[in-house]
Amino acid sequence: MAQIQLDMDTQPYGVTGKGLIEARMPDLVYGPGCTKHKSTHATYFVSRLGEWTGFEKEVKDTFESLPWTQETLDFSAKKLPKHNMSQERLRCGDEHSVLARFGQNAGAVVSCVLASLGKDICFADAKACIDSTLGTAVPDIVMMTEPGELLVVGEAKTPWRHDFEDTLLSGSRRQVHNMFASGDSRADNPMIEGDWCNAKYNESDEESDDLPESTTPSDDVSMEDAESPEQQVPQERGTGTKGTTAMDPSMNSLLKWGIENTIPSGQTNGNETPAASRSIDAEALQRLLANTPSDAELMKTAMEVVRSSEATLENKLIAFDNFEQLVENLDNANNMDPLGLWAPLVETLKHEEAEIRKMAAWCVGTAVQNNEKSQEKALEAKAIPELIRVAKEDTDATVRRKAVYAVSSCVRNYQPALDQLVGHLPAEVVGADEKIDAGDMDKIDVIIAHLRQA
Repeated sequence: MAQIQLDMDTQPYGVTGKGLIEARMPDLVYGPGCTKHKSTHATYFVSRLGEWTGFEKEVKDTFESLPWTQETLDFSAKKLPKHNMSQERLRCGDEHSVLARFGQNAGAVVSCVLASLGKDICFADAKACIDSTLGTAVPDIVMMTEPGELLVVGEAKTPWRHDFEDTLLSGSRRQVHNMFASGDSRADNPMIEGDWCNAKYNESDEESDDLPESTTPSDDVSMEDAESPEQQVPQERGTGTKGTTAMDPSMNSLLKWGIENTIPSGQTNGNETPAASRSIDAEALQRLLANTPSDAELMKTAMEVVRSSEATLENKLIAFDNFEQLVENLDNANNMDPLGLWAPLVETLKHEEAEIRKMAAWCVGTAVQNNEKSQEKALEAKAIPELIRVAKEDTDATVRRKAVYAVSSCVRNYQPALDQLVGHLPAEVVGADEKIDAGDMDKIDVIIAHLRQA
């Protein structure tokens, strides 16, 4: 009888379109080596963004209202064999494999279901679409009609390098606008072709439907604040203040030189003899270079503002936001130790303001993620025990969540940090005698889940 029951459990049965959509997508499986590149750039979505209230209800209502049929679109079984095609086998290490898994687990399934419902919509890659709206842009994902009309564009991102949930729940508006706009490059981002994105960000986007002027959050610092070195918020390179000012004559000369010595794209076949050009204004070039702060200087200035007793909370948060974006760069993160920035950053985890503690944990997590050199320096700065304390004891839920994220980034693929974390956790979580490998993502996920619920 048991053998008969087993055979019945392994018999295939048909799955309808509704069943396919209701089924949970399999989790991504990561390889031991993963890309460290974050693929975000100084590009910002400039239209209004806000929470879509009632989103889940609208989705459920739409789902229930669809004319589902009993047509069989796939087959499954109550008990599948140990090795079957429904299990994830492809190890993801960069954006391309993540995109491949999306194509198989979401794109192919949803396209099939839409076809069964009589909808002329399918997922595709950008090259399959002939809609002129795309121009030269190449988004990772599109949805289109059979004739090639563009309906949706999308970008794929690696989940181990992008903290989407925390950015949406507790990130600054600037970070959210950056997350929605950044593609692999400005040329690859379809929104750059229109008026939706800009290389600058304006805090007033949330209050106005109009497209903003090219400004940055640091432009909001008053002249009184700017007079104090402790309160001055570091601006991004190349940004100025609001209003119109006359161009410096030497800068104007440098601009003219650049225009005169630039050959427009498409206007040369390589055989023309270039026209004689006047020499560059050496004084203007020197002034331009002298007025451009290095990333190291921007990082030091940002930390000075964060630790200043005179700076306002708003200016400290702007400075911390700038600092977090700077340490996304691997070289900048590795430069934190020579600049003496690890100790003050870890010390800031004890700040009285919850927003400052949250940003401190966020910056630690960003700096160490997939970066063994920075993981080592964070360990030397005693960041692990401080982050564990914050994750367990802080009164603010967003701070605790960000501290857990930082701990997770510190210990993955770095054994010394994981060993230190294990020493702070109960035996029933980590096992009495078992040594956990820092490359075992499944076991680390269990530990981080415990810390998140602590």
